[in-house]
Amino acid sequence: TAGVITNRRAARSVSSQIGRSYRGLSTGTRNFNERNVLNCGYDQLARLCDEVKVGGGLSLRLDEFEKEYFALANIPTIQT
Repeated sequence: TAGVITNRRAARSVSSQIGRSYRGLSTGTRNFNERNVLNCGYDQLARLCDEVKVGGGLSLRLDEFEKEYFALANIPTIQT
């Protein structure tokens, strides 16, 4: 519980620095997750964000990404 409270305080601080409400960011993040990823909680998303290099992004093959982080939704599959 203490970790969640600490993370929430940090998120509120960051949201105020970028000029968006915490509620708006939380809703936006939840909507993004529902549309684009499968079974991704805030912990998994935070771990991914920690790995993204500023100015460099993250470069992995799709199968490696999904094995390491979480499955992506709405990815067209190649039918054979």
